[in-house]
Amino acid sequence: MTLDHLTAASLRRLLEKDNDEEQNRLLLHHLEVCPRCREAGGYLVDLHRAGAIDFQFSLVDVELARSRSEASALWRELAGLEPAERAALVRGSDRFTTWGMAERLCEESLAAAGGEPALAVELAMLAAWISARLPEWEPAEAAWLAELRAYAWAHVGHAWAAAGDRLQAECAFAAAGTFWAPAARDMGDVLGYEERILDLCRRGGDAVRRGE
Repeated sequence: MTLDHLTAASLRRLLEKDNDEEQNRLLLHHLEVCPRCREAGGYLVDLHRAGAIDFQFSLVDVELARSRSEASALWRELAGLEPAERAALVRGSDRFTTWGMAERLCEESLAAAGGEPALAVELAMLAAWISARLPEWEPAEAAWLAELRAYAWAHVGHAWAAAGDRLQAECAFAAAGTFWAPAARDMGDVLGYEERILDLCRRGGDAVRRGE
């Protein structure tokens, strides 16, 4: 009898099952010891070694972690570009329409807000654009996507506040709340975004009131 090695498709089917911690440990061990199977699923081992997933992972956990790990390389392609070039590249290639890229652009926007508010606005708006175009179950359900959209719009609001545009900031924070409230009510803070969103809304509101 010939035993089949894992392929990308068969590995995905395994990850779609409700596996427990012991099964996941065995899967990771198998990927470690079988070179052919590692060709299909070695990224799982890499994610685990990096601490991006533990032994209680699901397909959603894996795809989110993989998306986040790939965002650094994608950002390097964008970082040195002019705004128009960056927007054209993001909007013209599905490679950048990922969960991890939306989160990374939010982080870069936050970092830019203190000294380059126009850049902060540009990056946060790109994050919001990406979050709006992610379809359900790629990789997460609609409520999770709504929380990502709230996260992106909170960064948009913070960026506009840093740029001194009160109206745009208030509209963005309102959009964040519209996305966040029903999703958080149904799912809770499943992605760990709540503290950041509340902090950005508070800081942005303070900046607007001070006329910064």
